[in-house]
Amino acid sequence: MYRVAIVGPGKMGAEWASVIEMHPKLEAVATVGRTLESAEIFNKKWGIPLAFDNPLQAYERTQPDAVIVAVPPSETGRVLALVVTKPWKCLVEKPAGRNLSESALLRERYTHSRRPISVALNRRYYPHIQQIRSDLAGRNDALFIQARDQYRINMFDGKTMDTLFAKAIHVVDLFHFFSDGVVESCSSSFLQLGDDSFVVEASIDFSCRTR
Repeated sequence: MYRVAIVGPGKMGAEWASVIEMHPKLEAVATVGRTLESAEIFNKKWGIPLAFDNPLQAYERTQPDAVIVAVPPSETGRVLALVVTKPWKCLVEKPAGRNLSESALLRERYTHSRRPISVALNRRYYPHIQQIRSDLAGRNDALFIQARDQYRINMFDGKTMDTLFAKAIHVVDLFHFFSDGVVESCSSSFLQLGDDSFVVEASIDFSCRTR
């Protein structure tokens, strides 16, 4: 049995708890919340035995094999600084950082860490995405990738671009998933349509090495 701790008893933490509950070889052994009370409430719903307000305490008490970090992006850096001090595998809910610059900083900081850290990019495992890749596997001709996504945001404020960054991760990951290459540049433009409506367009230049 693979023992897992969950840091972040929120919406995404619940998604992971559901997955662990259904998997025959996984066991959730601890929850870490911003407060002990929030972790205890979460545990009552999911039947997880122990609650903590510090991930280091969770490790010392339960010795999990892995930890899932499902906290808001503003908290990711702080939590990672703690969890990498212990010898468990770490899975971080996307996005790893509030924006591109913070994400790049975390990547630089932990790429060569002694502790394995992975970021959950789940859309590449959707059945229809897997089927498309399987259908393309035997083809050697040029590949044209068009990945489109759109989101409705009720208001534009200082956090809007961070939200769009988080959403765009899925689109960029699909480019990487279907082809070997790198993102050369990104640009965005903002168009005000009215007093309370707007459009943000983003363009991603992706350089393909092989196809």
